[in-house]
Amino acid sequence: MITREIGWNSGLPHWLLIVMDIVLFLAIAGVVVYKLRKRTALWRIGKPDKRTDQLGRRIKSALTEGLFQRAVLKDRYPGILHAMLFFGFVVLFIGTSLLVVQEYIATPIFDWYFFQGNFYIVYSFLLDLFGLLALAAVVLFTVRRYVQKPARLDNQSEDSYALILLFLVLLSGFLVEGARLAVEGDDKPYEKWSFVGWVLGAVLPRSKPLHMILWWVHLALAVWFLVVIVGGKFIHIITSWANQFFRDLDEQSKGAIKPIPAEEFETAESFGIARLEDLTWKQIFDTDACTRCGRCQDACPAFNTRKPLSPKKLMQDIKIHWLEVAPALAAAKAKTSGDRQSASNGAEIERKAINGEVVLAEETWACTNCRACVEVCPVFIEHVDVITGLRQNLVMAEGQMPNELQDTLRKLETQGNPWGMGSHQRLDWAKGLEAPLIKDTSDTEILYFVGCAGAFADRNQKVAQSFVKVLKAAGVKFAVLGEEEQCCGDTARRAGNEYLFQMTARQNIELFKQYNIKTIVTTCPHGYHTFKKEYPAFEGKYEVYHHTEYLMELLEQGRLKIDASRIKQRLTYHDSCFLGRYNDVYEPARQVLRRLGGRLVEMEKTRHHSFCCGAGGARMWLEEEKDQRVNMVRTEQALATGAEGVVTACPYCLTMIQDGLDELKPEHKCRDVAELVEAALV
Repeated sequence: MITREIGWNSGLPHWLLIVMDIVLFLAIAGVVVYKLRKRTALWRIGKPDKRTDQLGRRIKSALTEGLFQRAVLKDRYPGILHAMLFFGFVVLFIGTSLLVVQEYIATPIFDWYFFQGNFYIVYSFLLDLFGLLALAAVVLFTVRRYVQKPARLDNQSEDSYALILLFLVLLSGFLVEGARLAVEGDDKPYEKWSFVGWVLGAVLPRSKPLHMILWWVHLALAVWFLVVIVGGKFIHIITSWANQFFRDLDEQSKGAIKPIPAEEFETAESFGIARLEDLTWKQIFDTDACTRCGRCQDACPAFNTRKPLSPKKLMQDIKIHWLEVAPALAAAKAKTSGDRQSASNGAEIERKAINGEVVLAEETWACTNCRACVEVCPVFIEHVDVITGLRQNLVMAEGQMPNELQDTLRKLETQGNPWGMGSHQRLDWAKGLEAPLIKDTSDTEILYFVGCAGAFADRNQKVAQSFVKVLKAAGVKFAVLGEEEQCCGDTARRAGNEYLFQMTARQNIELFKQYNIKTIVTTCPHGYHTFKKEYPAFEGKYEVYHHTEYLMELLEQGRLKIDASRIKQRLTYHDSCFLGRYNDVYEPARQVLRRLGGRLVEMEKTRHHSFCCGAGGARMWLEEEKDQRVNMVRTEQALATGAEGVVTACPYCLTMIQDGLDELKPEHKCRDVAELVEAALV
């Protein structure tokens, strides 16, 4: 009969083996449940955050991202190693579960023995194969961490502990199998399908006592592994998968900042994130789900230009602080029936502020809000929301911000734009163009929202002029707000002044309502994102186009006549963060450039992995004082393609990259897509 005895040579009678299995199962389950309940209490000290809606989509996310490792595999080499380890343990778990089913359900209840014949052969082969893959992954992970030493990994004692424990669990399993086959393999040639055990059986001594010792050692290691899952490095087995379930699924508000309720501006004692309990439970959970893989750090433009910010360190610093003070907070919360304020007051240990003590202000201000960290995180941690909360506290509660940003916010508040220019100058860019004003016309297809850069920045005024000429050439019925236009509010919101943003947004929404605005086109991705994703929270819902999308539509409809032979340069296109990662708009600009006849070459970091220009997150208005400038790094990446010119679709990106070109290669120019379309008009 092709099979083996389950629990062979354990040294225990069958009935006692069954009793031991049941006791161990109940003990392990009890320990895991107890530790999870304690951990859950620590997560729940944060503010509420609904993350259980859209159950079907959440389950799908957990399966595609967790079970199928889709996000993990985006970083190819470590992703493959992780998949080998993950699927190895999944198959080993299934294999062990089948033994339990055979021993405790199929045989005693149904008198059915399936653990034999071809099933047993396939079972033996697959468990050895996937066990070997898992063991190889542990070895390669060890080599990567301690020999290759990629910069993004920091080694802690829990890392070596985890690798050693995994290695011992897997190796001891193979040694148990090898010792068994050393004793009885000669009589069972079909055991060759257990190819790892067969090889080990050929070199191990024929000794039942050795097998028994190894059997108990393997059992002890496996039990210990299950007991320590909830805590330390292994907690990510639970939290990472759960975080893939709890991720933000609302594509309609992707990247949008959650509004502070208007009534809180009058009643709240503080704003944003000052202390641990100001975080939501999900933001706390994010820190516990972080595996310190360093992908966010590798992608961060601030970190890569030697700024003090590391998204990984940000999460880990908050986690360390959380683990230090959360037990006292949770205990106080339990005593006061869950009242968060009383809990905070009752836990004197929680006097350490996150802002300024756990996370330094210079870390907070280094962020460009590019979302590269969020994009690459395999467990969907939302770093930018935490940084926004920290900025809100610094600006609105503490009044602490860089001097140049304070000046910018003052200009926004008094003049309605970050340049501090008067509203009477809003139409200076349009002199000689006869751009129709919305107040003078009732028949318009679109409102062209020029934006502050298009209205006041010399270089970007040319983009606005080109776009208007293209609209006229296409016969589009459009209008502009002129002197009635003010900032969309992006700078204020990203800088942390939520009050100023909401005031600006409500004023704009009222103005749009007055003119019955339905469709808005912008030449600025920041305005595009703000109108499309941020304004709906204030009942401002519009059909919003970025000008590259609208230009593509005009070309597809045949409303523009162009000469594709005029654009002969070899060009590279820079993806704006707020157009790309925030809104997933990558193709329109490229399609327009191809229709113009441009020879497009891609940078190494492009589309979802585009490198920020350095101006987002209100960084446009801050001096960059540390070693490297973000815009210079991006400009170097553009020049590395061999392109003769750079194309953008964002006024901030245009400014930053042109500054880089002026310094590195003055003969090269950065142009907006609209300028190239105008140049190709017949």
